[in-house]
Amino acid sequence: MLRSLSISEQISLSVKNTFKAFEVIRTAKLNWVFLTPIVVFLILFVLGFSLTNTIYEKVIVWIEAGLESWVEAGGFLSTIFSATAVLTWIIIKISLFILFAIFSGYITLIVLAPLLTYVSEKIDESVSGKKYPFNLTKFFRDLFRAIYIALRNGMMQALFTILFIFIGFIPGLNIIAIPGIFIISAYYYGFSFIDYSFERSGLTINQGIQEVKRLKFVAFTLGSIFLLMNMIPWIGMFVSTLIIFPLVGSATLVIRGIDDSNGEMKIENL
Repeated sequence: MLRSLSISEQISLSVKNTFKAFEVIRTAKLNWVFLTPIVVFLILFVLGFSLTNTIYEKVIVWIEAGLESWVEAGGFLSTIFSATAVLTWIIIKISLFILFAIFSGYITLIVLAPLLTYVSEKIDESVSGKKYPFNLTKFFRDLFRAIYIALRNGMMQALFTILFIFIGFIPGLNIIAIPGIFIISAYYYGFSFIDYSFERSGLTINQGIQEVKRLKFVAFTLGSIFLLMNMIPWIGMFVSTLIIFPLVGSATLVIRGIDDSNGEMKIENL
């Protein structure tokens, strides 16, 4: 069990170690990992563009089929249909942008799971001096766990997002809908970043879940950084994919107990 940290300690350590992770990645000679997100970004960009066009075309066909006779008649109704088509395109674009900003990170986590597992291990080795001999069986076990955690967190996040969407229709409570979605999304992303350290330390998934609850503000802080980067217009997916390595590194440093000012913190029974 990790020693308890106050809310302020959890937030400050998460931010400090995110900056420190860049330096540790450099000294561990892992700078090359920043090239891999370019491929992931291109995949997500093409997928998002293709999905948007496909949905738009299907919706327009559905609307056109229902209004076919009126549209063919021309005049005012034809103008309305044209305006509706433009409005539909805008709504679909905005909706998919929000959904991709919230959920695309899990695609990144799944695709980069082998590399993130490796980076977390190497950062741990760099700061602790402890060596982790390569074991193919353990590597695949850790890899499948990382994918499972990403899928689990994505589903949990989706369920809470749906709940908050319904809350958004309730007068008086709708003010908490958007902040609620952000907080839940940040928590589950941060959970995924932290679990790489737990899997390496031999904690079961249930034990990891309990530890993340104790470190909820670490998870929230790291996840918030990721989400805020992901929501930058046009380049958000690219920037957030790049920073995912320092965020996993920051989680590794927090769990390992490295603090820029105080040195190594005590970790109990890990």
